[in-house]
Amino acid sequence: MNKSIILAFFLLGSIVFSAGVGDIIERNNAAIENERRQQELERRQRELERENFGKEPQIIDGTDEVDTSVRFFIRKIEVQDEYNLLNKAEIKAVTKKYLNRKLSSKDINKLMTDLNNKYIEKGYITTRVRLDETQNLSEGTIRLITLPGTVEGASLNENTFSDRMKVFMSVPKNKKRILRLQDTEQATDQFNRVSSNNVEIKIAPGQEAGGSILQIENQQSRTFSANISYNNYGDESTGRDRAKIDITKDNLLGINDSFYASYQRGRNKRPLRNDYTGSSSIPPGTIIKDKDDLLPADTEAEPEKFNEDWSLNYSFPFRYWTFSTGYSHSYYISSSEGYNGLYDTSGRSTQFNLNADRVVYRNKMSKISINGGLKLKTNQNYFEDVQLVDRRLTIGSLGINYSRGFFGGILGFDVSYDRGLPWFRSADDHEKEIDDPKGRFDKYGVNINWYKPMTIGKQRFTYRLVGVGQYTQDVLYGSEKISMGDEYTIRGYKGDSISGDKGYYVKNELSYNLNISKIGSISPYIGYDFGESWNNEVHDIYRYGYMRGFAVGVKYYGEIFNFDIAYTKPDKASGYVSKPEDEVYVTFGIKF
Repeated sequence: MNKSIILAFFLLGSIVFSAGVGDIIERNNAAIENERRQQELERRQRELERENFGKEPQIIDGTDEVDTSVRFFIRKIEVQDEYNLLNKAEIKAVTKKYLNRKLSSKDINKLMTDLNNKYIEKGYITTRVRLDETQNLSEGTIRLITLPGTVEGASLNENTFSDRMKVFMSVPKNKKRILRLQDTEQATDQFNRVSSNNVEIKIAPGQEAGGSILQIENQQSRTFSANISYNNYGDESTGRDRAKIDITKDNLLGINDSFYASYQRGRNKRPLRNDYTGSSSIPPGTIIKDKDDLLPADTEAEPEKFNEDWSLNYSFPFRYWTFSTGYSHSYYISSSEGYNGLYDTSGRSTQFNLNADRVVYRNKMSKISINGGLKLKTNQNYFEDVQLVDRRLTIGSLGINYSRGFFGGILGFDVSYDRGLPWFRSADDHEKEIDDPKGRFDKYGVNINWYKPMTIGKQRFTYRLVGVGQYTQDVLYGSEKISMGDEYTIRGYKGDSISGDKGYYVKNELSYNLNISKIGSISPYIGYDFGESWNNEVHDIYRYGYMRGFAVGVKYYGEIFNFDIAYTKPDKASGYVSKPEDEVYVTFGIKF
């Protein structure tokens, strides 16, 4: 009760400071959301870099023999395609140039070659066309019969029970058993989405006419990996230095599934009021000595409090589907200086999500998938021991992902729609003012990734572009705003940021790739980032913000050791953004 009275008195008398507390809370919530978003962007980028668009199927060449055969005047061409693998318009486009003219046996062979290549172009790489042997060409009609190529079966390595389960989960099937290149490419993707797999699919002759067997060869590496790392990506309020461990286990259930877990921990270097006492003997705001100057009698033992976050993610395939789920938890504690001393703020947030993704179209140059998901988010924030925020949000999402070969690289373009739902005790908008954050919101998002390898002479470079944007007409909670001003968004602004209900940011990076045998890969890089944000129903200087920043660094990837060191410098920003000193971002890790 005493703490509540003191807190109320303090908030009434220190409006500026209370606003600062809110900034700290929202900044930490935004930082947590940025880390979650960055993990998803990195997953999407790895997926794009594995794509192999532009690989042409092998077509059939026509014969160059001298034609001395009898010619027949052809008025009609019939193609008996039992499964309608080609539609009427596609057949007409191939056959029309052979109508109403005299054809020799060489011309008829060329006609069949053109049709076979049309089937191959659509992915039916083992389907063939033959002449109906009972016909009489002198009647002016050519009848062709389509022999569909089929899949008799698929086998992986030694074809053990575990191998058969992987094939069952990852290799698409259709009722007609027709062999399609798109299905084999999808199977390859579903196997190789697991980092320890390296699959190649060969098509071998089967027992039946037109039948084939898919021989899947997998050169599997270790299914377990871990990485222990350090980074200084934190800020002054929650601690700059952080230690992290990442663990990946592939084929946990033996179905080409993947499990990932991470734990990160940081110690706040700034003194916390709670560092001095384990009881309420020192009221909030009391002027206190520096911790190093205290005598043992001045303190009471209390366990150290760390900022930490951890996450668990699991995913598995089922042919053209991919299902995933995840849970993450974050806790922070920081201190803020008021007029009378130090005050502690703390908070925790959780997120649980379920997602499903379905590839609906793919060809040699592109792929389209649709996805849907559900997120459950909670946020609790405290000022000293008094709870300021206790919020739940339930968010439904729908999206379309499009990827294709683009100017010698791979382009990913993702569009999403998020809707705040009234489920699971989600935040209620009843009696809220127009400028209050809404739990029932509509938000549209777009992500762009472009990965472009380049060779100049004998030197190899890579350009990467990442663009993230969102739009809404609603006022959003801090966790749903777009925020920028850290190593994941716009580099050079550690400790300060801008955020908005709508906005965008763009990251550009050009790296030079130097592979040294038996040592690893070294990649010096330069980057330039920029972005803008807008807040709805805000009418002061915080309605609009912008940022621009530079980065110059070097990355190293070895079998055991890896690091990323970057010198960053702010360029231009809104007037209310404090430009920090030039920063050096450091992360290094050990894999085992």
